[in-house]
Amino acid sequence: MKTKSFITNIVLIAGGSIALLAFWRHVSASGSIGLQSGGGWGESPFVFGGLAVLFFSSLGLRPALRLAVATACVSLIAVLYAAELVLASTALGPAANVPFWSVDRATPQRKHEIEVLASKFGVTIDTRDRGEVLAAARQRGIETVPAVMLADVLAAESTSEARESSGTEELMPLGGISNTETLLCNEGQFVSYPSDEHGFRNPRGIWDSPRVDIAAVGQSFAQGYCVPDGKSFVDLLRTQNRLVLNLGTSGESSLLQLAAIKEYLPRYAPKTVLWFFTEGIDLVDLYEESTRPFLMRYLEPGFSQHLITRQPEIDHALRRVVSEVEARERQGRAPVRRSSFVERSMEIARLWTLRQKMELIYSVNSEEPQVWSMLDQKPRNLLSNTLEQARTVTTAWGGTLYFVYLPSWNRYRNNPGADNREHDKVLSLVKALGIPVIDVQPAFQAQNDPLLLFVFRRFGHYNERGNAVVADTVLKSLSMQ
Repeated sequence: MKTKSFITNIVLIAGGSIALLAFWRHVSASGSIGLQSGGGWGESPFVFGGLAVLFFSSLGLRPALRLAVATACVSLIAVLYAAELVLASTALGPAANVPFWSVDRATPQRKHEIEVLASKFGVTIDTRDRGEVLAAARQRGIETVPAVMLADVLAAESTSEARESSGTEELMPLGGISNTETLLCNEGQFVSYPSDEHGFRNPRGIWDSPRVDIAAVGQSFAQGYCVPDGKSFVDLLRTQNRLVLNLGTSGESSLLQLAAIKEYLPRYAPKTVLWFFTEGIDLVDLYEESTRPFLMRYLEPGFSQHLITRQPEIDHALRRVVSEVEARERQGRAPVRRSSFVERSMEIARLWTLRQKMELIYSVNSEEPQVWSMLDQKPRNLLSNTLEQARTVTTAWGGTLYFVYLPSWNRYRNNPGADNREHDKVLSLVKALGIPVIDVQPAFQAQNDPLLLFVFRRFGHYNERGNAVVADTVLKSLSMQ
């Protein structure tokens, strides 16, 4: 009996000590014991503190109750680690949340897995590397460049070097290289398009028009990843002879969307400006943009880079960015280093695979607190600021700014809790500004299987069917207002 009591006490003391250590490490790292905005309870030190209290207070219980608590804890731990071992040993094959647009940069093993998956859908996919496709096009005498990612531009030194060498002011391009065949992406097939006079994805010659009916700003979804010309939702708005100007570019979140409106639209004064907001992406990218003092200058009413008159300079800077990116890719991918036995053991000890699975299912791993701060209910938060500026600029020429909310894959594949929170907070903010909202989420939710609106039902962009649903929702909403 004494031995059993001794072992029970050891279990409770060990459990309480581990929980207390976890509590201390969490508080030391975060500098706070509170639940952060947007975070889950699983990330709160209250969980570890509560467990420590439970274990240590159980030492004062009667022997039978102490044994029951210790047995329950040991059993729970055994179940958790058994689940971790099973998940870790079966975590093979193409995961549903792996981005499909990265297929061209995947390892040979990953490409084989994707081909097997595609065969289940009765389709074939192009698994060539982007460099191979570019080389093949150039061998045929077609000048082709990879699409410019604004994240690469922000990270590159090329734009500032080009500015210094030419003696001009600072430059942050918003489009791509002009009048050039542009290789966009691959989610089963490589998609390319001829860029327009300012490097955007529009029919050439549109900039010569004296007017524009509709203009669109937004991220890669607005740019038309990864569907052919004529199949993106912006293309599908070009009905009844409407002139639609697409300024969407991968990585263009709110500050850069405001920049696109200021830089390119006043001359054309479109009656309708569509501000496409991408759930699960825009807030993260907006936070990144907020760390760039130069981009924050777009909140100044009169600030402009005068990009519409600087295309030769923009092309020069972007060609340097593209050259750097291609040079890095030509150097080859470093061999994938396998985790050591010690590293793998530490992952299992931390229940890494199980926690990742729980985050996907229950959406407990929300954006970082600083990302949610973009929505803080303050008189002037950053998302409100950019939208207010965009509305003011658009209203000045007699146009109307519409806020279009695009739902994410995650809300249909996993628990939509975090996405619903973002949806409600964002739309509440926009409506408080008096900006008309076009919410695409109900149209997706009304589908029998919303995942069929995404390529191979996997994490990525909308397929042609999904783009058609967005375009139909937007057109119906515009006709009703």
